[in-house]
Amino acid sequence: NIETKAHFGLGQCYLLQGYSGMEKSLKNAVDQFNIVITNYADGKNPKIRELAAESHARLGLIYNLSGNINEAAKEYKLAADLLFDNPERQEQYQEKFEELSLK
Repeated sequence: NIETKAHFGLGQCYLLQGYSGMEKSLKNAVDQFNIVITNYADGKNPKIRELAAESHARLGLIYNLSGNINEAAKEYKLAADLLFDNPERQEQYQEKFEELSLK
């Protein structure tokens, strides 16, 4: 799972670069987070469930920043659903989902 962890880390770096204005596009971040989600394979690799959840949450942030509220809400909901064993994080993402669903 080291490669998957590296993809998540790269996604984080690209997200921060985009957020700070160093990168004009967040496409690289989206691509890296999607690789993590793909590697999770709908639960076939349960060891990276938390990384998949956090990748969904980062996609939620990216879509929210891009004005794609429906996709953002969907991603936050997916993140919350995956974090069933981390109630604090789950609540945080569930609240974000609910907030965006009202827009």
